[in-house]
Amino acid sequence: MIKRLLVTAVLASQTLSPAQASDFHGKTDGMSGAGSANSDFVTGIALSPTALANFKDDQSFNIQFNAGALVSDQDSMVDTSSDLSDRLSLIESRRFNVEDAQFISQSLRSLVDTQATIDGGASLYLSMPTPSISLGLFATTDVSVGIVSGVSSADIEFFDDVAAIGLIAQQPGITNAEVLAAAQQRLQDKGGGAGNPRILAAVAAVTGGQSVDAQILGIESTVYASGAAVSQVGLNLSSTLNEGSTLIGISLKGQRVDLIDYLVDVDNFDESDFSADDYRTQDNGTNIDLGLVHSVGRWSGAVSLIDLISADYTSAMGRTVSIDPLARLGLGYNNGWLQGALDIDANARANYATGEDSQFVRAGVQFDVWGWAQFRLGYKTDMKSQIDDTASIGLGFSPFGMINIDVAAIAGANDTVGGSVRLGLTF
Repeated sequence: MIKRLLVTAVLASQTLSPAQASDFHGKTDGMSGAGSANSDFVTGIALSPTALANFKDDQSFNIQFNAGALVSDQDSMVDTSSDLSDRLSLIESRRFNVEDAQFISQSLRSLVDTQATIDGGASLYLSMPTPSISLGLFATTDVSVGIVSGVSSADIEFFDDVAAIGLIAQQPGITNAEVLAAAQQRLQDKGGGAGNPRILAAVAAVTGGQSVDAQILGIESTVYASGAAVSQVGLNLSSTLNEGSTLIGISLKGQRVDLIDYLVDVDNFDESDFSADDYRTQDNGTNIDLGLVHSVGRWSGAVSLIDLISADYTSAMGRTVSIDPLARLGLGYNNGWLQGALDIDANARANYATGEDSQFVRAGVQFDVWGWAQFRLGYKTDMKSQIDDTASIGLGFSPFGMINIDVAAIAGANDTVGGSVRLGLTF
């Protein structure tokens, strides 16, 4: 109960700011996720359910795999927590010394008011066009996790005391009894009483060259990670109207939602445990995406309606994650060698990790060299100012129009870095 209250207090005083929650895609990420109005058969339905209807006569099949990740950890919180957990485990198997106490105290200070975010995703698309209805099958997974520290000032004070008393113990000629007396006097002077079992156990270990059980030390500091993984499998159908100037599409999908609530003492922290069954709840649902694109000359306009069926999911700790409808408007220009795209979210939607609303504007350009190589730039900003702005750069290679290799790099404030890759085959 105390730990839950501590986490509540921490979350009340800090706002996690994940870099983004995104369908990672090696091509579209190079333009920061802009391009719903320009999407075509080779790009796939990552941005618009209509994309598969926009194909060339010599294209009959496409398969592509995408994967990517984005991390924001300005204060090296994850590494510091891992190193601290490792040190606390180590003192259980060897002598607990002054250097350990100093390291632990400094690590805890470094973790005060820190946070980190981890986003990742992968997808697989299979697409087949026909003159009447184009067909696509897809499977995607997107994960967004925010991590926050809950450092107890009592822990810092405790290890400061142990280090100070340990330094006394290192003085030449001093006896264990004198060290214990110094420890008791220090506690009395601070009003903590002379018989604090935590201090006495730690001092006994330091002076006696013993190991010490981290549980005996009574560590109160915690690490809390919250987030969600949304996995989808589905069927996409798309077609053309008005002699090809209008594209329509629908995606029918099943969704699996895994909610993550990972709360542990810092001595038990292990980022690989985020997906363990003890910290996850799982639920299932269904949803629908709709899309429409209309082209006039070199310009196109798009409307995409994502997740038309609202659903709420509750985690083991009572946190609610909502999947709400999102309307996205897109404008695109394409003259063959140059593409420009602007996408705007028409409404806000809550982030999986924080519950805070975000509403994005994305802009990007692509330069094509003889149909074999592409260079991309993009920028993404949150109109709600909850998520850091990011810029992106991307490269694509498409020899003979059959093989697609695309890579993208993403960067933003607070040491936000990430990237994605796409491997595709079209024939």
